[in-house]
Amino acid sequence: MPTNFPCPNTQCSYQFDADILPPAAMVTCPLCRTRFPYRANRPVSMEPAAGGQDSRPAGPAVIKAREIPKSNIWITIGSVGAFGVVLLAVLIGLMKQRGQSPNQSSSEATNDTFNVKVDPFPGSWEEDFEYVRNPLEANILGRKRTNPDGYVAVGARDWSDREPRTGELEEMMRGQLQKAFDKAAIVAVEGQTWAGHPALSVGFTASKNDEHVRGEAFTISYKGIGYFFVAWASETNWAGLQSELTGIREKVRPAGFREKWAPKRLNVERYPSDDGRIQVEDIDGAWLKGKPGDQWPDKGKRYVVEASDLKGEDPNAMMMLKAEYQFKERGDAKRLPAQANALVVELDKGGDPLEAAKAHIIERIKKSYASATVPDVKLEPLTKGTQLPTGGPAIGRFLFKDPLDKDNKVEWVISAINVGNKIVAVETSVLEKHAAFVDEWMVHLAGSLKAR
Repeated sequence: MPTNFPCPNTQCSYQFDADILPPAAMVTCPLCRTRFPYRANRPVSMEPAAGGQDSRPAGPAVIKAREIPKSNIWITIGSVGAFGVVLLAVLIGLMKQRGQSPNQSSSEATNDTFNVKVDPFPGSWEEDFEYVRNPLEANILGRKRTNPDGYVAVGARDWSDREPRTGELEEMMRGQLQKAFDKAAIVAVEGQTWAGHPALSVGFTASKNDEHVRGEAFTISYKGIGYFFVAWASETNWAGLQSELTGIREKVRPAGFREKWAPKRLNVERYPSDDGRIQVEDIDGAWLKGKPGDQWPDKGKRYVVEASDLKGEDPNAMMMLKAEYQFKERGDAKRLPAQANALVVELDKGGDPLEAAKAHIIERIKKSYASATVPDVKLEPLTKGTQLPTGGPAIGRFLFKDPLDKDNKVEWVISAINVGNKIVAVETSVLEKHAAFVDEWMVHLAGSLKAR
């Protein structure tokens, strides 16, 4: 009859069978993953052996499941050696698959593929694939500690021949959180660093395996590789572990394996005008320029603007661009995307360039009303949103509220410069309800306007 005893974790219901455990070892509960030292304490029979003497040797009892046949010692050695070679090959393969070198220990590691070094962690941290690594696709490390429980995950992606864009880094970080956690509420945190590099950072609360958790995530890039770091704990443990988890983040940093790396292509798309006098830049990889017959096979879209369409949009237009943000909340990618539009226009010179651009937009809006009575149209200054750049073109953010339709609100980000005897302006717009998703793209595009 088996001798059972409960897991020492009072919140766990698992029962161990003492007969299948070794006399002494560190044991991990297969249900709650609690680790604890185990030492056998089996009762010793008081019945004397034949002849009045207890002939059993001292020490723990040995259960003989079967008689083991005698074998040749060299056959045994050969079998053990072959098994060892196979086991070593399997371990090396697993380590390479996880992006690790065979000589890595669980406490300190270097990875030349992703140019990263990990210093030893404090206390007792161990690798965890099922709960940490796999859900977050953490190809560098995924570790947990117990009493109190805490978790960290680190992953990396190689952009190969260019630096990742800010938007790509943020999408990588937030995407992993959305995959690994349920009902994640994510809040951006400004002014953070990681390993001496400016970092994008967020704090989050979420649910994981029916437990309410709190955590933080960071992302940086170095030499063409983007990194993300995620740390979390239960709501009750987070405050006590936060300083330790912050210290652990600084133990993971870019190494020196890639110092000779240089980008082979820019992560900025430049769009010059047809006459070559001006250009705008897309640093977010978000905008598509409309031109007769152009295609963007990598984005799976065809965006064609005939010359007549461009002038029909605005007789002063030199260039048209569009950007789309596909909503992904709750895994829903079937909603119509948020769409931002941009026109680059050439105006007659006169007065302040930005005011001239505003007046041009107001006149275009007025022409859209079919009624004989045209309402009063205004562009009101708008302060919320991405910080507007300085040192470049005159730039401003404005809100249009339709006097005849209270639900029709449009955000405009406008920039303008003098070029010769003309004013050139970038006029970007989006529905106000979608502005939070694309405002940064609009500011970056408008702020990039320059004469060539």
